[in-house]
Amino acid sequence: MLKKLRLYFLLIALAELISFGSFLSPEFRQIAFFVIVSLTLLLSLQKLEYGLLILLGELFIGSKGYLFYFEQGGLIISIRIALFLVVMSVWLAKITVLWNREGYRSMLAKLALPFGRYYGLLGVAIGWGIVNGYFRGNEFSNIFFDANSWIYWLMIFPLADVVNEREENGGEFWRELSAVFSAAVIWLSAKTLGLLFAFSHSLIVALYELYPWIRVTGVGEITVMESGFVRIFF
Repeated sequence: MLKKLRLYFLLIALAELISFGSFLSPEFRQIAFFVIVSLTLLLSLQKLEYGLLILLGELFIGSKGYLFYFEQGGLIISIRIALFLVVMSVWLAKITVLWNREGYRSMLAKLALPFGRYYGLLGVAIGWGIVNGYFRGNEFSNIFFDANSWIYWLMIFPLADVVNEREENGGEFWRELSAVFSAAVIWLSAKTLGLLFAFSHSLIVALYELYPWIRVTGVGEITVMESGFVRIFF
């Protein structure tokens, strides 16, 4: 457990370091974005849980989801949306193959969810909200960016697939996810304390390099208050 915790902590630290470096170099940012997406695709094809761990790990540390992003001609795609699309696409392909090979009963067994009917009701409510927003004249971009956070709940299906498939391994996936979550908590705590020191002491790198990165990527919020107090949260 400690080895996995250390590994995930180092990977998270490396990801944020690369994010900071790519923010300073727009060309490198585009490359880093596609490398991460491609790597996630390859790992998801190997084992779907690898993709889920990456997806959830980003969710734990990424705040608004723009730790990495692709920008072209006014179009901005966050790494969170890209990872979600990759994992969902791999899962849908896997489910389609299973359906064609073993029939819909095997597919439904993979998707068994506790409180499944309530998730169904949530899906109906989200769908109605999207349709209602469209017919009330809202712009598509506003509907999309408001609804995509709710659409993220669809991740419950590949998650259920992995959990149901790995039940015989004694909760192996949950142990891995617990290690990722613990590493994320430790990293965010350490980063908060480090940034508190940097900003409360008005270090040059904090004011001219770190703050724009944090502000643009949305990984956190920093406010310098009266009497030198600094408010930091992620």
